[in-house]
Formats: sequence, structure tokens, C-alpha cells
Amino acid sequence: MSLPAKGVADGPAVAFVRPHDFTPAKTGLEGVIRHVVAQGPLAKIEVEVGGRTADVVAPRVEAETRKAGEPITLAVRKAHVYPL
Repeated sequence: MSLPAKGVADGPAVAFVRPHDFTPAKTGLEGVIRHVVAQGPLAKIEVEVGGRTADVVAPRVEAETRKAGEPITLAVRKAHVYPL
């Protein structure tokens, strides 16, 4: 999977993204919802993106409108990128 990383030289890298730094968006990473689990005022949405699973933390109100098997697009608010 390829993502732009501002301030990082072109080439292979590893990016670490915390679950609360993903956000549903109109453009970004395309994925499929695998599971939604409510946890108090928040919910964890498990999303398959590029053959991998990403955990997304979202407000429970927003997550309750999502269902397993639905497509979802995610943006990344912040990532920690480490060149290889």
C-alpha cells in the first residue's frame, strides 16, 4: 500500500497509525468493515485494508450506522513514519 508522507524521502517505509488517528472520510484508504464493537461512548471498527486489518476508534453514534461487509474509506490524521 502506498501513502504520501510529508517530510519523508521517497522510498520504502513503515508507518504506525494509532486507532484513533484513522477517521472515516470521502477520499483515502479503501477498506471493508469486518466487525463493529461498541465500547461505552466509543466503538472499535475492524477494517480490512489492503489485505491487513486496521482498528479504527470512532464515536459510538457514528459507528452504530456502520455494518460488517460495508465499504469504508479512511483518512489518516497522523502517522509515525520510519524509512527502511
